[in-house]
Amino acid sequence: MKLRSQSLSVIVIATTALLFMATLLVGTIQTARFRKLEVQQLEDLSIHMTSAAEKMLGAQLRLNEDWSWWNATYDFARNEDLSYIDENIPPESLWDNGLALIAVFDDRGMPIWSALRGEERPTVVTIPNPIIHSIREILMDQIQDENCSLSGYGVLPILGITAVTASPILQNDCSGPSAGWMVMGSIPNKSWFTPSRETAEVRLIPEDGLPKRSFPENIFQDRVYLTVDLPEIKGITPVKMVIDHPSHLIHAGESLLLWCILALVISSLIVGSGTLLWLDRKFFKRLESLERQASRDTPLLLDDYQDDEIGTLCKAFNNLLRTRKRESLEDVLTGLENRRALEEKLAGILDKSLSEKLQVGLVMIDLNGFKAINDRFGHSVGDLLLKEVSRRFLSVMDEKNSIARIGGDEFSAIVVGQDDIFSSTMAQSERILNSLREPFAMEDSSLLVSASLGIAFYPKDGETPDSLFRSADSAMYRAKRRGLGIAVYDEKEDGVDEEGTKLDKNIREAMEMDAFYPQYLPEFHIQGDRGLRAIKVVPRCDALEGLPYMERAENTGIATQIDLTVLRKAMKEKPRTPLTMDLSSWHLWNGGLSLCLSGMLKDEGREPSSLELSIDDALLAKDVERLTSLLDELSSIGISLAIRNFGKHYIPIDILIELPLKSLKIYPEMTKIDRMEEDLSYFALKTMIGLGEKLSLDTVATGIDTEEQLDFVRKAGASAAAGTALG
Repeated sequence: MKLRSQSLSVIVIATTALLFMATLLVGTIQTARFRKLEVQQLEDLSIHMTSAAEKMLGAQLRLNEDWSWWNATYDFARNEDLSYIDENIPPESLWDNGLALIAVFDDRGMPIWSALRGEERPTVVTIPNPIIHSIREILMDQIQDENCSLSGYGVLPILGITAVTASPILQNDCSGPSAGWMVMGSIPNKSWFTPSRETAEVRLIPEDGLPKRSFPENIFQDRVYLTVDLPEIKGITPVKMVIDHPSHLIHAGESLLLWCILALVISSLIVGSGTLLWLDRKFFKRLESLERQASRDTPLLLDDYQDDEIGTLCKAFNNLLRTRKRESLEDVLTGLENRRALEEKLAGILDKSLSEKLQVGLVMIDLNGFKAINDRFGHSVGDLLLKEVSRRFLSVMDEKNSIARIGGDEFSAIVVGQDDIFSSTMAQSERILNSLREPFAMEDSSLLVSASLGIAFYPKDGETPDSLFRSADSAMYRAKRRGLGIAVYDEKEDGVDEEGTKLDKNIREAMEMDAFYPQYLPEFHIQGDRGLRAIKVVPRCDALEGLPYMERAENTGIATQIDLTVLRKAMKEKPRTPLTMDLSSWHLWNGGLSLCLSGMLKDEGREPSSLELSIDDALLAKDVERLTSLLDELSSIGISLAIRNFGKHYIPIDILIELPLKSLKIYPEMTKIDRMEEDLSYFALKTMIGLGEKLSLDTVATGIDTEEQLDFVRKAGASAAAGTALG
């Protein structure tokens, strides 16, 4: 996360910079302090020690010529005084060698100085070499028994030594007399000095390598070893001198400084780590969780209720997520579930259908004539109508069933049961259909809409949600096409038709390109004055010529759009000519046709009586009550109505009497020559024409392609004719 990485970088850089500055400041101050003390004290020490040596011995030092060892000789025979003094070697040469020691032992192992002076503790002086900044004390032990070793300890103050004294120590673990020396130092006014941490070992090891006495481990690591070979002097056994020299003790101040810096580094790391952990827990992890959920396609609610800015942000995110989830599963206009929610619910029901022994039916619902209402009254009225339809649908749904708006004027319902799912689904579908029988009061109008329903069952008609939707959709289109109201999926009738699907695509592409146009076929009066009765409008499309596109459009329902598009073009092209047009059954069952046509006539400035619509006689065998209601609506606005293919199907006389018709258009097969030659056919034709006359309806003979046909239908009494024989 960017914020987290940036914050961590800033904290690390700031901590490092602070640590560096603190170290630099403390180091500079302490180093200057200790260097100053060290130089001053070494200078004072060297001067003081040189003076003390001469004063305490009362004689000058003599160094033999070969520089291989140092010795001071006292004359025992003559007044026990110093025999001679070699003044050729200046005392400062002792400094250049870094070591000066004066000590003499007699053959009994006793210090000569002690015998001469009668003292138990003769004085021995060790002088340091300030050039190499080291202090070296040397203690010489004499042993007469070669099977024993003697050693001594030395306590070395770092700085400020003013005098060194030596005292004998008896060693009781040896077979012969022996002596050793403890080197001590006095430290004036050095309260900060801790001897226990600043102790150096001085070891005297016999040259023959006999076992040395064990000593406490030196706590220091840095050692310098100096070996000095001493030849025999009056029977003294040669010894090897090994000096443990902790050189860094010279810079004890710097050691203290290093410990302080180390403590500062550790403290900074602890504080910085603690701060980072607190920031990470308090801010970064919460922000990272928020970012991770916000970037997911399906984010989850955050469990963060702390009372701070990030907690407030998380609460706002949760509220937004709940709103988004609700909107993603709910139709905003109607408040019903949307297609996504219904599909998820259907998938869940199908998953548990086997374990819970559930039976499932899916119902697809499409409102008839909604597009015409939308076009006539506008989208605001259309939206209000959809809300009212949704409310009615919801009011008739069983509690265990679900309904959703899946788009436009289409709805879908899930019916769930454990016994006789067919009856349950049909009953639910009928309640949905019946809920639309009452008109809808919209503003100043009363609108009547119907619906077409298609039903599919799981698993017979589909084993997945997608296949069930396809099957129910196919059944719904068949119900719409045939005006059935409700249709159950039938694989033989609703199965996949690849050729038909391709033709559907071509038809829709032609509609988008506005490729449909009106073809005009005239109808003439044939009794008395042979004037023009009307021009029949037939949709045509050159791009689809040779294909059964109008039959396919009639089957799929797209014929309604084609009819209205071509009719409007004809009204513009023939503004004063009476027009007649075959009406698709889709218009009748969809509803809203009267509203659409009245608006079209008004827009084009035409009288409603100048338009005649023909319905197929097959429709009279279906829902006569609903058909009569729809035809009454059209007739009420002044549009003329006719029945085409009259004589093809049986129609009860009482139905003809009830319908608001103006014309009967005789089935073309009834006017063919081979049938005209038969008296029975002539009688049937004459009867149909006579029935029309009795009902005061115009009779139009169609399919007249020859003059013989024209003479025959005129003789039979037809009032008008249509066909190629009339031009």
